Amino acid sequence: MDQIAQFNDMPDSTKGQNVKQEDGIFFEKTLPTTAPKIGIKYVGVEIVKVVAGGWAESEKIEIDDELWEMEMKGTVGDNAGGGETAAEVNAETKWKRCDQMTEKEKLAGFLQPRPIKIKFFRPYVKDSYYERELPEEEMDLGMENKYTDGGDMRVDAITPNKWAEKNGVLVGDLIIQINGNLIAGLEQKEVDSKLKGERPLKVQFKRPHPEKKEKVRSVSKETVHTSASV
Repeated sequence: MDQIAQFNDMPDSTKGQNVKQEDGIFFEKTLPTTAPKIGIKYVGVEIVKVVAGGWAESEKIEIDDELWEMEMKGTVGDNAGGGETAAEVNAETKWKRCDQMTEKEKLAGFLQPRPIKIKFFRPYVKDSYYERELPEEEMDLGMENKYTDGGDMRVDAITPNKWAEKNGVLVGDLIIQINGNLIAGLEQKEVDSKLKGERPLKVQFKRPHPEKKEKVRSVSKETVHTSASV
């Protein structure tokens, strides 16, 4: 927990959400004007990769942390042209829950004038993430996968003695990235094409922790199916 300052009280935005103090900690970070790269990849609100050398790594942000709230800086008037003073911009500053933001809104939040304040949630019980590589000469993955109702690409079946089983992939694991690209939002046939056609192949999997709640929040449909790298 180095460099993580825990809130003494839970944010007001937890009201009505299935989150308790014993589930994890909330903490706030400020993205400064000097940070060239945030350095995270996320799916919905869940951080699935922390890029080496980025701001997030330096601030001890971890995989499986969640984007909770972002400070959104409004302007005086809906059609402001970008020449506002700092006082005018900050006059409309407010916190917005990330689980209720569309992908476009989240990206706009990350691209707004800095400094930017972001609140995170870190669950005590974390899912695990791992990567496996399929060499160029091997073609058969030996696994079947399909989207769940929640929008996750789930490993549904494993063929004995094939690549997936030999590399420790289990039924129920989720596919997050293929060759460094997030797959959230892709059609089933697009994912299948990438898995069958690209070689060598590097796949990032997520193994949900059996004791972790599937969803600690009621994430909006627009959010749960989106992903981005910033």
